[in-house]
Parts: sequence; C-alpha cells; structure tokens
Amino acid sequence: MEPGFAVHNAKRIFLGFQKLLGKPIPVGVDNLTWTLVKPTRSERFDMDVSDIEASKEDYSKLNAAVSVMHECFEPIKDPHTGSDLVENVIFCRGSDLKRLNFQGFYTVLLERNDALISVAAIRVFGEKLAEIPLIGTQSQYRRLGMCRILMNEIEKKLMEFGVERLILPAAPSVLDTWVTSFGFSKMTESERLRFLDYTLLDFQDAVMCQKLLMEIP
Repeated sequence: MEPGFAVHNAKRIFLGFQKLLGKPIPVGVDNLTWTLVKPTRSERFDMDVSDIEASKEDYSKLNAAVSVMHECFEPIKDPHTGSDLVENVIFCRGSDLKRLNFQGFYTVLLERNDALISVAAIRVFGEKLAEIPLIGTQSQYRRLGMCRILMNEIEKKLMEFGVERLILPAAPSVLDTWVTSFGFSKMTESERLRFLDYTLLDFQDAVMCQKLLMEIP
C-alpha cells in the first residue's frame, strides 16, 4: 500500500473512533449497550459546562473500568517507573518513550442500564492491526458470554473500519479458550517479526495471538 493511502486510512479510522466516543450503542440483546470512552484532556480551553459534566462522567466510568481490570488481573507494575499499568492504559497516559506512551488507547464498556459488565482496552494502528491487551468481566457476570458479546461488537466495528487483524496477549491458562472459542491463533515467530515496528503491549509468559478480520491480498 502506498504511504499516502496508509496515512489517509489511519486518519479515517481515527476520525471514526472519535465520532463514537461517549455514545452508547445498543447490542440488540438483554438491554446491553457498548460505549467507547477516552479521558478528556483538561487543557482544552473550549470546554463548556456540558463538556465538563461529560468529562466527569467519563472519569467516573474509567475509574470503574480500572476497578474491573484490577479484579481480573494481578497488579501489573511498570518495572522502570513503578506505576500501575492498568491505570496508565485506561487513562491514556503519555510518555516520551514509545513503550510507555498509552495515549492511543480507548476503553470499551459493556453495560446494562448503566451497570458495568465488561471492559476492554483497545488501540488501533491504522488498517494493519488493532490490539486488545486487556479485557475483563465483573465477577458476577462471568461465564454468561459477556466477553464474547463485547468481542463480537469490537470485531464488527473494526471490520467496518477495514482493520485487517486483531492481536492480543493471552495468558497460558486461557490460551485454549481464545483459540477454540474466539477464533484466534498463536502467532509464529515470523509473524511477530512482521510487526516489530508496532509498539504492542505484551506481558511476561503471555502468548501473542491474532485473528484475521479481513481477507488480506
């Protein structure tokens, strides 16, 4: 693909995600909705009262998302900074170091009547790929297919935007579930080498998996 097309498509996908922010989208079953959320940068000077209220609501939802992730994962501390990785991702904290710059992440919330059920963190790298390094479900909603519903909605939207593949780091204990139930496959070493230019979030002992969303010529 020509570089110009790649930049154009990346901008198109970015603008598509921006239009989705904060708008609950019905799933079509059990009064479920999914919403894309990202923290509002407080340095904006054009925020009116409604923007500020929306920003407060976003932060409340993001704090709830962090709680769900903490319930699902052992604490993940960055070895160099000691900061909480889940909080860094959910709140899109930036850094001059690429591997510590999480500003490109969005949080996807699956809710029923404003009750938070499942959460995923997603980052899109243009048409080539998207990653979901973190996804979790509140304990009382587990084993009810909620993670599958959220993944289906995310995959449908990525396909609408023309994203080719979805990548995630699977813990060994749930690798079989991702492969047999969600249609992912383990990435080979050569496949991983193809994406060295992308700063993907990985975890110790995790197995990088991928799912092709589009036919790749």
